[in-house]
Amino acid sequence: GQGLRALARLAGRAGHQAVARWATRTADELTAALVERAWDEEAGLFVNLSGPDERRGSVKTIHGLMPLILPDLPWKIVERLASHLEDPQTFGAPFPVPSVALDEPSFTPDHRLRGFRFIWRGPLSLNTNWFLVHGLRGHGRDELAARIAGRSREAVELGGFNEFYDPLSGRPVGAERFGW
Repeated sequence: GQGLRALARLAGRAGHQAVARWATRTADELTAALVERAWDEEAGLFVNLSGPDERRGSVKTIHGLMPLILPDLPWKIVERLASHLEDPQTFGAPFPVPSVALDEPSFTPDHRLRGFRFIWRGPLSLNTNWFLVHGLRGHGRDELAARIAGRSREAVELGGFNEFYDPLSGRPVGAERFGW
C-alpha cells in the first residue's frame, strides 16, 4: 500500500494520470482487504494469514503492528495499534518495539535459545522500528514516534549498530555492525 501510494504520487507528478488512478485504487483495495481479512478486533492487532486457507495466527508479533505504515488505515485501528505500543505488558518495552509481545510465552529478549540462533522471537530491530516511527508520524502520533525513535537511538549509543537489541535492557544481541 505504501509503495502504491508513492507510485501514485510520482505518476501524477509525471503526468501519467491513468497510472496514478490505478495505483490509488489498488492501494485503497489493498487496505480494505487487509482490514477485512487480517484485522482481529478482539486482539486489536493484525494477524498473519498462512496457507491457501488463510489460517489466522494467534501469536502477537510486530507484524500485527506494521500496517501503521499505511496512510489510509482507519483512525480507530491506528489508535488500537498505538495502544499496544504504549502498553508495557505487550509492545511498550523499555526499549521498544519487541518483535514478539512481552506477554507471549514464546518471547525471549535474546536471539539465542538453548544454544540455537532464533530471530524474531522478541528482540527489537531498528529496521522495523523505522517503519513504525514513520507510520506513527504519518498518523499524527508524533510523541509516541519520538519515544520509539529516542529509545532506538539510545540502544545504538549503548551498544553500537547491531542486528537486534534486548527490548528490556537495550543491550545488543545480534550480529555486530549490522544495518540496512
